[in-house]
Amino acid sequence: MQLRRVARSAIGVLLAGTIAVTFVAELLVGRDYGIAMIAITPLALLAVPLASPTAVEVLVVDRLVESLVGALVGILVGFATRRWAPREA
Repeated sequence: MQLRRVARSAIGVLLAGTIAVTFVAELLVGRDYGIAMIAITPLALLAVPLASPTAVEVLVVDRLVESLVGALVGILVGFATRRWAPREA
């Protein structure tokens, strides 16, 4: 009986936490996308196993590699589109 109560409490806490993180992500995404990603990333990592069961370590490494590649592409595009004319004082 106690084991069921503990299991139901744990599931309830996880569900409430997921709902809270989703709510925070929705509030932040329009205001500051960078900070919203802090809430969105765990939700994405939690949702992926629902579609295709994969080891958590693989998901984390993939997410880090994708983030680094995206950051590098952003930096390169920023340099490529920068105006190189000297600034006037």
